[in-house]
Amino acid sequence: MVTEFSEPGGSYPYENFVSNEWNQQKVIPALKSATRLGEVYIGVGPEQNFTYAAALRAKMAFVLDIRRQNMLELLLYKALFELSPTRADFVSRLFSRKRPPGLDDKTSAGALFAAYEKVTSDAGLYLENLGAVKNSFKTHGYALSNEDIARIEFVYQVFFRGGPAINYSFASATPATSTPSYVQNMTMTDDAGHNWSYLATEENFQYVREMQRKNLFVPLVGDFSGPTTIRSIAKYLKEHDANVSAFYASNVESYLDEKQTRDFYSNLLTLPSDSTTTTIRYVDFMHNTVLPWWKSSLSYLQVVSPMSDLTKLSSTGNMPSYNDVLRLIKDPSPGGTMPRFILPISLGPGRPFLSIAIEPQSGGTFQTMLPVGTIQLGAPTGLPAAYTVKSITYGSTDLLRESLNVSRTDTAELVITLTTSASSGR
Repeated sequence: MVTEFSEPGGSYPYENFVSNEWNQQKVIPALKSATRLGEVYIGVGPEQNFTYAAALRAKMAFVLDIRRQNMLELLLYKALFELSPTRADFVSRLFSRKRPPGLDDKTSAGALFAAYEKVTSDAGLYLENLGAVKNSFKTHGYALSNEDIARIEFVYQVFFRGGPAINYSFASATPATSTPSYVQNMTMTDDAGHNWSYLATEENFQYVREMQRKNLFVPLVGDFSGPTTIRSIAKYLKEHDANVSAFYASNVESYLDEKQTRDFYSNLLTLPSDSTTTTIRYVDFMHNTVLPWWKSSLSYLQVVSPMSDLTKLSSTGNMPSYNDVLRLIKDPSPGGTMPRFILPISLGPGRPFLSIAIEPQSGGTFQTMLPVGTIQLGAPTGLPAAYTVKSITYGSTDLLRESLNVSRTDTAELVITLTTSASSGR
């Protein structure tokens, strides 16, 4: 399948040993809510696909990338998964560092990488692991050339030299700025603080490992706009009565010209999909202003949208542009972009009123500081006409009805619930 479905490799101006996307986990709750678990996942790039596939409990995954090196890197990963019974063993093999003591199935991702950051790379272990990887390739009978094997050795050396601190810029001739390290990719969270990475828990790791052992994680060389790879996947899935749950496109569309974009969308429409099939995109600074809800405080954005958007846009017989698709993507914040507003607070007779700014945060939450003392809230100002305050509570106290004594040791949460004509936000 790797050979049959793949296309000739192409060029790309950057290396991609590691993902460079800071916000890759922020969309996972929305993704899980929109899609059905246990369907087929398709993506692009390196290790972030393990995280998405694990979060969606994919029954099968295809990862296509125009760079043949990406396919070879994923074959290296496959061998390391198969050789490693646990997360701790896997990290040991990935970075060629001896396993520290004290790690078990319950160790958090943060503690796991903190332990490995104290261990130096081991050249002898690297050579031992490389031999085991090559033996694995022989067992599987991959059609790899000597050049392919040399390229896999090169990738593995990059991980050996970079260690857990490796990022998108490491060993790149055109380094990018401000990109997350491998550690940060594995320990980042969604807006609620949940870590979905494939190394976050032993359960996540074992799920992906089992996919690898059953050959259900298929790396391919493929051009999004090419004639073979996506259409071959579509044909295979239709023959096996399978449906796509998610297609992770990253920001590939920003590199396609007008014809390539039309060809890519034509390819997408051949995939078996339904109303739950969702596209994941990483919208870069050259295109994020097209999003209707964009504001200047936003830069690179991870967004999700139903594949049916593309189906609707193309129903007239004309393939849309990338910008046409972006304009249909909804604001991921609950209820849309949450407004900044002001709460006037009285500190009691003879004391001045204060104006407390309520700042919107990602995920529809707010952030503010309450003054210590007896306080009483006034009517909020600065809210757009579409919003009204439904309730403001602090612990069990209804601040729309009662005053409150705030002490320095209080740990209750101030909860502000806004409503609009269509939805509510907190």
